[in-house]
Amino acid sequence: MRTIEFKKEGTIGTITLNRPERMNVISNDFLNDLDTVLKELETDDDLGALIVTGAGKIFAAGADIKEIRS
Repeated sequence: MRTIEFKKEGTIGTITLNRPERMNVISNDFLNDLDTVLKELETDDDLGALIVTGAGKIFAAGADIKEIRS
């Protein structure tokens, strides 16, 4: 995955939006990566909590306007 990182420690999973140079904008690549992780987690009966965070100073700046324009 190019735009997010996922790790699991015990029963807690963490999804990190990982494009701090672009303020973690939400793009098609991000949505595809997120969908991949969430589909895998659907069958994880040991997962008790899921944390979603952003790398860098900004959680997410919103939609990727450059991608929308093209």
